Amino acid sequence: MKILVVSLLRLGDTVMATSVIPGLKEKYKGCQIDFLINDEVQHIVPVVAGVNKFHVFDRSLLQLGLASASRNVFEPLERLNRLLDSIKDENYDLVVNLTHNKLSAWIMAAIDCKEKLGIEIRPNGVVAFGSPWFRYLNDYLTSSRTDIFHFIDVFAYALGLNDLSRRISVQSTPEGQKEAAQILDGVGRFVAVQPLTSDIKKNWGTDRFIETCRLLSKLDHDLTMVIVGSPSERLEIQSLVGTLKDKGVPCRMAVCSVPGLVGVLSRAQLTITGDTATKHFAAAVCERVLELSLGSSAYAKTGVYAAGSVILQSREPCAPCGHRTVCPYPIHPCAARMSEDLVALTAFHLLHGRIDQLRMIASEYIEEADVLWTTTNSSGDWSAIPLSRSFEQRFVLPWLDRSAWKLFLNGSDLQKIPALGSEALELKTLLMIEFPDELSRSWTQNLGQIEKQVEHLEQSVTAIFDGLKRELKQVGDPHALPDFYTKLSSQLSLLAQSPVGESYSVALKGILEPRDSRSFLYAKRVRETLGGMQRRSRIQLKLIRTVKQQMMEII
Repeated sequence: MKILVVSLLRLGDTVMATSVIPGLKEKYKGCQIDFLINDEVQHIVPVVAGVNKFHVFDRSLLQLGLASASRNVFEPLERLNRLLDSIKDENYDLVVNLTHNKLSAWIMAAIDCKEKLGIEIRPNGVVAFGSPWFRYLNDYLTSSRTDIFHFIDVFAYALGLNDLSRRISVQSTPEGQKEAAQILDGVGRFVAVQPLTSDIKKNWGTDRFIETCRLLSKLDHDLTMVIVGSPSERLEIQSLVGTLKDKGVPCRMAVCSVPGLVGVLSRAQLTITGDTATKHFAAAVCERVLELSLGSSAYAKTGVYAAGSVILQSREPCAPCGHRTVCPYPIHPCAARMSEDLVALTAFHLLHGRIDQLRMIASEYIEEADVLWTTTNSSGDWSAIPLSRSFEQRFVLPWLDRSAWKLFLNGSDLQKIPALGSEALELKTLLMIEFPDELSRSWTQNLGQIEKQVEHLEQSVTAIFDGLKRELKQVGDPHALPDFYTKLSSQLSLLAQSPVGESYSVALKGILEPRDSRSFLYAKRVRETLGGMQRRSRIQLKLIRTVKQQMMEII
């Protein structure tokens, strides 16, 4: 079987896309996996394990051809056609699109293949997803919510891959190890530090990294700070390393290739980085990672995909901002809020595996940042768990909602209690990790209050849904529907404002802002949305009751 994986985004996204390789090879024994990637990221090729061939999309040349008056206007089209012809000649059995944008959706439509998964815009304008998980990704791609699934988990579920096969498929190469050995000659224990990102909003600041390295060096005298960066960052890295040496901090510069970077990270005791491709490489080869989540970094979707690492999420109310949003402040408040003491202490205790100390730090520095502990459950689902929260409904509901989404998108039968019971057990375990000091009797009391609210939501959705079905049976003229939708909108708006109804806001927005409320197609969309809400709320209700019962059995 021949499979093509389409990943036409930046380096970090392409690294995450490699996570499907182990699962695809397990699901389709003996399959050949090829990748379609942007030309800007082809330097990743040597470190990706399990790929037979890379097709390269010359995005930069295409853009240049379209923008340059001196070039033949048809050249970009001819170049694209040659690429598509070469892909068609491969006769792929399955094409998977892990790039959620219009360009990749049109390319999917141009590829002849009997099975496609991922967004595709067909010639008739119809958008297809191939899996409800990819539709979920489409709906929540720009959301700033923290209760959504990590992209890697979405990819795995959308492709029906084994729960425990999710891992970034990056390997250290002999050439990379040789380059790393030259950089690290004479270095003992060390922390790899990536101080720069490709987005100024995500940068913490080199001065802050310098002070953090100085503090960390005082806490652990045997450590060397290895400052990593790309060749384009050489001058800034040189300046930073020079300042560290002036301050007496043992350090080394590691400006290297991607294979060299992977080689360095594979030897590091800890990697400290912002939202960069480095964190994804480190997730694959480094034992522990400390990620600084600033600006538009959305840790819930793209955080370091490794258990036992830590993410520091700035507590600025505007974070995370949009990728294209320009920060209105001269000094980025999300970076200024996070102190060097917090980062240095977190790095030190993470390095030594002291989670109890990390909980104390999380409480002490609660005004600066959330200290998030990364973990994966027995189903393979990744989570970033705050270490400083008290047991409150607003913190429990996101986990409940995420578990319900998983069962809903997987099409789980509500009558199959074993499947529901195992997910409830995972939910209970996760909550007990996040709230270890909560008393068992308090659990049942608080869960009981949540149960009543979810029950009220389910009853309200069911009543609205039944009313809609009755109305549709009676209405023969679509022009009479707007009067009903006016009443419906007020009911749905009230639902969206309730604490347990907040998670339905994206779905509700799609029907509260209709393009044509006179159309029966719109009526169909409203019906499908309400039907999905009804089913998901029933799953939530069963989950919360099952968790509550499990806690009562403990008592």
